[in-house]
Amino acid sequence: MTLKMDAKCHAIFVASLTALLLISNLGVIQAGKLDSEKPTQFEAFTIFSPLNTTYSSRHLTLNLTFQSFWMKYLLNYDIDGKHQGEIPYKVINNGETHIMYPAVATVNLPPLPDGPHSITVHLYATQLKTRNPEFDGTVYFTIDPDNKLTPLSIENLSIQEITYNTSDLPLQFTSNKNIIEAIYNLDGKNNVTFNGNGTLTGLTDGSHNLTLYMQDKWGGTTSQTINFTVALPKPVATQQPQTFPTASAALGLTITLAVASACILIIAKKARAKLKQP
Repeated sequence: MTLKMDAKCHAIFVASLTALLLISNLGVIQAGKLDSEKPTQFEAFTIFSPLNTTYSSRHLTLNLTFQSFWMKYLLNYDIDGKHQGEIPYKVINNGETHIMYPAVATVNLPPLPDGPHSITVHLYATQLKTRNPEFDGTVYFTIDPDNKLTPLSIENLSIQEITYNTSDLPLQFTSNKNIIEAIYNLDGKNNVTFNGNGTLTGLTDGSHNLTLYMQDKWGGTTSQTINFTVALPKPVATQQPQTFPTASAALGLTITLAVASACILIIAKKARAKLKQP
């Protein structure tokens, strides 16, 4: 059956249909039973895959859900602006009577080359003879099986922008990709190549800057600069040990005591001699 309506009725119908699709689409995620953590929701349907992300596989599946009414629908899709064909769909009817029923549409995409891509889905209500209402939605994603398009980054760098109280610091880091070269530069001096596991030795008191350079096997590069400070502990003042008389000092003391004793004896003898005089 084909319905005919004038422009005013058609406009009212399209507005009503859009509102119903938008409201009903809020609950279609559970009805469709398609697994995804971050579905992309549009005005009249929800795309579960592909998502706006990077994929390591060139073989993807287009999955989406929408709420269907009594009319028939036509779904088709474009990849990177080129028409690909129809998307088959299935209405999920559990035997109950409703105004709307959830529908699931799935199609396997052709193998995609590496790089960024877009998929646009078009949904039409085909039983309206004129001005078929059309709903569109586009997702953007990237194919990168070898991880070569992902920006190189330095992670978990052991040296932080803090103050250290040691002159030797371990220099370690990880990366989100395999690297072929790692270089560091301390305080603008010579570049040093290392394997990602090294040590900075002999650091002096004061401010320092460390710049780290990396390159992956696809030519991607990155760098990071860290400013840090070294404040070495100050030496603790020690008390001078107590000294004891040396041999020469002891000899002088002995002589002094001997002379003093002789003087005392002489004085004592003179005193006795005076006492014996009549």
